[in-house]
Amino acid sequence: ARPESHYGQVDGMTAGDIDRQIAALLKQRRSLAGDSSAPVADDLPARVRRTTDAVATSEPDLPAPLVHGIWREIVLDEFAAHAPVTVAYLGPAGSFTHQAALNAFGEQCLGETAETISGVFHSVEKQNVCYGVVPIENSTEGAVTHTFDMFQNANVGICGEILLPIHHSLLSNCELSEVTTVCSHPQALAQCRGWLQQHLPHVDCVAVSSTTRAAEKAAQSATTAAIAGLLAAELYHLPVRAENIEDMADNTTRFLVIGRDQPAATGDDKTSVVIVLRDRIGGLHTALSPFSQHGINLTMIQSRPQTGNWQYCFFIDYEGHADSGASKQALEDLQACCQSFRVLGSYPRATLNAK
Repeated sequence: ARPESHYGQVDGMTAGDIDRQIAALLKQRRSLAGDSSAPVADDLPARVRRTTDAVATSEPDLPAPLVHGIWREIVLDEFAAHAPVTVAYLGPAGSFTHQAALNAFGEQCLGETAETISGVFHSVEKQNVCYGVVPIENSTEGAVTHTFDMFQNANVGICGEILLPIHHSLLSNCELSEVTTVCSHPQALAQCRGWLQQHLPHVDCVAVSSTTRAAEKAAQSATTAAIAGLLAAELYHLPVRAENIEDMADNTTRFLVIGRDQPAATGDDKTSVVIVLRDRIGGLHTALSPFSQHGINLTMIQSRPQTGNWQYCFFIDYEGHADSGASKQALEDLQACCQSFRVLGSYPRATLNAK
């Protein structure tokens, strides 16, 4: 029997007939991309967003993750027709950052892994890759301070963001009762603190550099377990002893896509800035006032120490694009009351269903 025979027919066409039509249309679309002028690589996150939003709006009955996954690959193929789009991410392979990069760019774009967040920044600065993907904050454990600190001096901007639901699993070669050590990244251990106290209260918890490193250790041990994701379980052939062991069911990590230029506005954007205030009473209140005056919603503010004692810079995220009217005026007012000021980027706002 033909593989598609069990689907039946629609308007006299089988699933195989429709597949062949889809393939022919994809070839036509690819030829259009090949005939056009070369797209700007740093516009890729915005291009993906515009395309997937347009398709999702015109075909609301299609699931959003399906639309994003399929049309993301179509848009990536347009860029690949001109030049490869390469992405560095905080590794090793199997980490949650790896998963976030896969969700945003697909397998064909992923390039080098970096052992550290600073390594991702350096790859983008040296133009070894078009983009980098790094974690910035978790809904349970808060800020990833290394990423914030890198923005103080790095010559890169923010091109996009990714929201990834984080579901931890306990992986081991042994049964739960035989586990003597649990290892993982410090944030993963903290996000599963309650589960560990309930199910493995007398087991040693050891912090390692990443959830993937934990999976590597567990794969080489008869009594060590790892807290990691299902992607790591697959890559390291580790049995899953317990799933969804995070203490907060809505545990989510926000990742940033870093690059060298600012994407075009999509109509649903965020902007990130970093500022250093003048040393005066009420300086932070004065700096934040322009956002309220111009009706702009702040979504995040984070302080980080600078070189020297008790000197801080502030990272601010807000809804809107830096080039829009109200946002542009607010930034001018903000800059006037700052010792230093830098727009890190405006980029499409991520949603959890765009995976």
